[in-house]
This record gives sequence, C-alpha cells and structure tokens, in this order.
Amino acid sequence: MGKAELFSYLSAFVTIVLALALTNILQSASVLIQARRHVRWDARPIIFAAIVFVALVSEFFSLWLNLSVTEVTMPRLLWLLTIPSLFAVLAYSALPSDVSENAKDLSAFFEGERRLWVPLFSAITLLDWLRSADNAYASGATVAQIARFTAVTVLPLMFLPAGIAFALLFFAKSKKLHWVALIILSVWMLWSTLSSSITVAPGSGG
Repeated sequence: MGKAELFSYLSAFVTIVLALALTNILQSASVLIQARRHVRWDARPIIFAAIVFVALVSEFFSLWLNLSVTEVTMPRLLWLLTIPSLFAVLAYSALPSDVSENAKDLSAFFEGERRLWVPLFSAITLLDWLRSADNAYASGATVAQIARFTAVTVLPLMFLPAGIAFALLFFAKSKKLHWVALIILSVWMLWSTLSSSITVAPGSGG
C-alpha cells in the first residue's frame, strides 16, 4: 500500500468522525432556530459552539499533516482517532440537541455544561501538542528541539491563553469573566486556524 492509499484509508475514519461532529452542531443550531420562540437565548453557548466548529474545521484542515504516516498499527490508529473522537464528544455537548415545548434556557444549559467542556477541551489541547511533538520527532526533530520549541512558542502562545480561558470558564461565576474566557478562546482559535496553510509541491497535482 502506497502512502497516498494509506492516507485515504486513515482519513476515511477521521473524516467520518469529524463530519458527524460538524453535522451535530449544525443540526442543533437548526433545532434552536426552529424552536426560537420557546428558547431563552444566551449567546455564551452559541459562541462556544462556534469556537468548537472552527476547531473542527481546523482539525479537518490538518488531516494531511496529522495522518502523514508510512505505516499504521491498531494502537497507532486508535491514537490518531483520539483527538477527533474527543472533538466529537465536545461537539455533541456544545448545544442542546432538542428543545421541548417548554422554554429552553440557554443560560442554564451553559452553566450545566461548561464544567464538562473544560476537561474535554483541555485534554484535546494537551493531546494536540503531544501529536505535534510526535509528528516532529517522526520527521527527525530531536527531543531538545521539541522541548525548546515548546518552551518558546507552545507555552506562551498555546498553553497560557488556553489555561487562563479554561480556568475562567470552569471556576468563574461571573458572566463577564465567562465572556473574557470566550473572547480569549475565540482569538486563540482564530489565530491558530488562520495561520494554517497547505502547500502543494510543484508537479504533485493529479
């Protein structure tokens, strides 16, 4: 099996998981819109769902890098599916999936779910770094180079803002602090997403 065929094989698994997660967010948003007269609106869970949506698109965007492997074992396949699966769980909890005739209070929903979101998103962030380090090591980077990059770039630009946002989202009771957390997460996610790119080597088109 060639590298392109292996990528197609692996990407099929990951794409299904990510597509289901994206579909659930869109479907939940559709349910809320259709039942809008029975909903007590609060923008916080909607903004969080938008952040998760962008993160899912970013994960899909990075498939080529994350699945660029020359061989795969069952443990390796499970490792590659870990982050997309956690994203799916996060996406399924980001918005209410059904709204009864009774008013659905999005403020109460946010308060009930935010302490679930934080450990899930924290685990995804940590595992994403581990995956990046694994890819770098497999590409020839040394442990010292990875550690230096982590200290200089990952800690201040990834872990620090994410840690502040997650702490506020988990511990704070004030809506204003929740908004601070959501703004930090939005800027962090947009920055990491907009700085991504895919480069096609000359002559590689089919």
